[in-house]
Amino acid sequence: MITIISALKGELEPFINRFVLREKNTIAQGSVYIVNDRFHFLRLGVGKESCRSTLFAYLKIYHPKLLINIGTAGAINPKIDEGSVFNIEKIYTVRKDTPLILDSINELKPGVLLTIDKPLLDASLRKDFFEEYKADLVDMEAYYCSEIALQHHIEFISWKIATDSADENTITDFKKNFKRLTNKLAHKVIPLLLENKLVSYY
Repeated sequence: MITIISALKGELEPFINRFVLREKNTIAQGSVYIVNDRFHFLRLGVGKESCRSTLFAYLKIYHPKLLINIGTAGAINPKIDEGSVFNIEKIYTVRKDTPLILDSINELKPGVLLTIDKPLLDASLRKDFFEEYKADLVDMEAYYCSEIALQHHIEFISWKIATDSADENTITDFKKNFKRLTNKLAHKVIPLLLENKLVSYY
């Protein structure tokens, strides 16, 4: 069984729209969208507490073999272009020194992600984070999701798209770019799901 997880409904919509849903249910702080017994989407909610409570509640009921975290992220590597899509191979959090190493099963550009506790709206702090962690992107949920997956012995993959530059313009750029770039992410990775037959395999 495979479950695609994300913080926001809008990040999932371009994916959900490609499949026929059997049902939708509220679960903790989020929602589960069921395609069939082998393929679900899960909206977690934003931030550490929402993603943890929703994912723990989901895993009490369902038992996926693979979690794929898809979604948007801020770019903290100055060489990254808006709209770049990454397969995350390593995730840091400011709370711990040791990163989590993730699985990789596709040909997307490899990337490093930093999970923080609140939106990054400061260019000087963005520079500090990049220099300390050498991360490409920043988000607010992926580390905690991957940590839970590890605890439950579930394979975990993360595919992210850069939507903003993680600075004072983040909120404006995120709103402006969100729909276009979430559609781009779906266009890029749905073929990976189907070509690798992940949906039918799990």
